[in-house]
This record gives sequence, structure tokens and C-alpha cells, in this order.
Amino acid sequence: MTARVQAQTLFEKARDHHRQGQAAVAEGAYREVIDLDPRHAGAHQALGLLLFDRGEISQAIDHLARASEILPEWVEPQVQRGQALQNLGYPEEALACFDRALALRPDGQVALYQRGLVLQSLQRSDDAIASFDALLALQPNLVPALFSRANALVEAGRFDEAQAAYERVIALQPDLADAVRNRGMLALLRGDFANGLADYEHRRPRSGPKSALIAAIPEWTGGDLTGKSLLVSDASGLGDTLQFCRYLPMLVARGAQVSFVGHPRLFRLLGSLVP
Repeated sequence: MTARVQAQTLFEKARDHHRQGQAAVAEGAYREVIDLDPRHAGAHQALGLLLFDRGEISQAIDHLARASEILPEWVEPQVQRGQALQNLGYPEEALACFDRALALRPDGQVALYQRGLVLQSLQRSDDAIASFDALLALQPNLVPALFSRANALVEAGRFDEAQAAYERVIALQPDLADAVRNRGMLALLRGDFANGLADYEHRRPRSGPKSALIAAIPEWTGGDLTGKSLLVSDASGLGDTLQFCRYLPMLVARGAQVSFVGHPRLFRLLGSLVP
């Protein structure tokens, strides 16, 4: 049996281990395949994906790049390498991978979607919209693309189109809380506070122990706070917490006993706001 045939036989076994969730066994086998046949593109690609899933992004990129060098016409490693580069924080390099993949396969849906996302991260909103439009021409009701396109429309200042886009997303997937929340943020941006605030309540966390705690406590709707206990959380993130924590002394002044649930790094700062 030649080394190449032996490598291919071992590669098939490695893939079986990989599919069965035996990552450590599969990794060892992939590496053995590469030792037997350094130009085995499939082993480089599969090992790259395994390493990516394990969080070893830099090594994953190396193996995916090697697969693309060996088989330049193979689209998948180009797309996967682009995703890894994007994950590692190299958007320009990721964009180049997606562009190469689309040059090989112009209707590649994953490449079109990821290209749109990376263009958004580069603040090239109009180009991102064009990429999402190309994908939606192939899959008109693809909710992730519709939602990302709506976000890009907001970033581009095309508010009427963004409003319609969010409505379409919500019609297709009414339980997509992020779409309802972002529609609310757009309404607030446009000065429509009644609708904006109602939608923006979807910013509340929907899973995890903190959300369960918050959901179990009645919501304050603006009534008298004298002698009442009020729990404040960082549900909408660090930025909003720092922006609006200045109102905590006002709540105390209205008679509330204020407590905070959130990231421990905020305790000292927020504790200094009230006596």
C-alpha cells in the first residue's frame, strides 16, 4: 500500500471519529495523515475545522490556508478561513477570503452572508447591503440575512427601508427578540418614543440565571417608591449602565431602597453614587 493510499484510508477513519465526537482521536489521525501525505488538502481542512471548534484559531487558519494552497479551486476552505480570520479580528483579510470564494462560486450563500457581516464591521454599510441583497435574491426569506440587512440599513441612515426590513423580519419570525428590540431602537432614534420604548423592552435578557431572577420580580412602572425595594440590573450592557447610572441617586431620593444585580466590576462604582 502506497503512502498516499494509506493516508486516504486513515483520513476516512479520522472523519468517522470526528463525526462521532471523538475529537482527540480524530486530531491525532488527521496529523498522521498529514505526516504521510503533506499535500492531503482534506486533512488540512478537517484539522482546521477541528482546531477552530476548539478555539485554536491561529492554528486553524494555518491549516485552512494550506488546504487552499493545495487546492486553489476548493471554495470551502476559503470561506472557513475567512470566518476564522474574522473571528480573530482581521476583517480585511477575511474579506479577501470571501471575495476569492465568491470569484470561484458567485452564488455561495455562506460567503455572501459572511462577506456582508465583515463589511458591516468595516462600516461599509452600502457594500454590506449589496452583499445581503445578492444572498436574498437566492433565499428571499432567509431571516439572518434579512435581519443583518435591516441593521446595515440603519447604519447607512436609510431609516424608512430599515423600518420595512424589520417589519418583514418580525413577520417571518415573531419571536426574534433582537429584531423587535432593534426596531424599537430605530423608533427611538426617529423620535417615536411610544413605540420605541415598547419594543425596546425586548432588550431584557431571555436566558440564564440572572434573567430568571429578574423575570421573577414585578416590574416598576413609575409608581410611588417610598419604602419600596428596587432592583436595578445591567441587562442592557455596560455602556447603558454607565450612561444611566446617574439616575440611581434620584431613585434613592424618591424613597427607594436600591439594589444592583450585574457584573461585580460595577459594584464599587455604583456603590459610590448613593450614600
